[in-house]
Amino acid sequence: LNEENERRRRYHYRKRDGFGFLRSASANYAPSADDVYISNGQVKKFNLCTGDMVCGEIGPPSDKERYFTLTKVQSINATEVSELRKYVNFDNLLPLYPEERLILENNSCVDNKKDISMRAADIVAPLGKGQRALIVAPPRTGKKISLQQMAHSIATNHPEIELPVLLTDERPEEVTDMIRSVKVIPSSGKVLTDGVDSNALQRPKRFFGAARNIGNGGSSTIIATALVETGSKMDEVIFEEFKGTGNDEVILDRKLADKRIFPAIDITKSGTRKEELLIHKAILNKIWVLRRILNPMRSVEAMGFLRDKLLLTKSNADFFNFVSN
Repeated sequence: LNEENERRRRYHYRKRDGFGFLRSASANYAPSADDVYISNGQVKKFNLCTGDMVCGEIGPPSDKERYFTLTKVQSINATEVSELRKYVNFDNLLPLYPEERLILENNSCVDNKKDISMRAADIVAPLGKGQRALIVAPPRTGKKISLQQMAHSIATNHPEIELPVLLTDERPEEVTDMIRSVKVIPSSGKVLTDGVDSNALQRPKRFFGAARNIGNGGSSTIIATALVETGSKMDEVIFEEFKGTGNDEVILDRKLADKRIFPAIDITKSGTRKEELLIHKAILNKIWVLRRILNPMRSVEAMGFLRDKLLLTKSNADFFNFVSN
């Protein structure tokens, strides 16, 4: 967006008194002197809710006013005002199981070893459009790297997808590293170390649960990470709240990471619900045969076996041909 559009395109925050403000990503959606005021009448006329993306024309504040004022609404959530009658509320849309696959295997990756993680994820826990995926990981098992690789693969293989990344409670240096890898929302610079009230988890849980595949429409996919085995009751509570909402789990194993075996994916515990909707039947049968071979093994042996075989081939297609032969 150029500077002019940046001042016109904002996200709505509705106040209890009925009026609202348009806030900007550049201010982390926090109140600022650059907010744009929306009158009560406009909020009611367009049925604006907190979080709506509004694009319109603004006017300068008068002598008695502090904020710029929204004078004309052009579009809401990328829908022209003239088309708003056809707009269906999100809660009334038809949710379906993910049916279109997101390929994580990155053929543009020069280093075959770096692509092993995404190739293994494609086999163990395939990702689809509309998935609610959870990367469950103890500290120092590679969850941040996995998230970066997933974001890079999706951006490369599916350029049509809008890919924001939201980092919560991350170290400043890790935020910088992620910014250099993918496009992210600007950081507030705050690191949270205090406890979390149980009620505070309701909105993030609802946000995570909003990812879905929409019948006769688009999709929203969310890939989140959850810390476990930290000794913190807070982390355990957060994980327990979220695990029942997801339909795709990638479990990372400390034993694998300690032995420097990456990706540190626990094959027996990771998986995707309704994976048969995402994978061709012939390939799916081969994956099931592979799982029957790997499941009796311990996690270290199973991933070591799979990793060695993947390194012998350049793609998953070659890998399955190799396994068949």
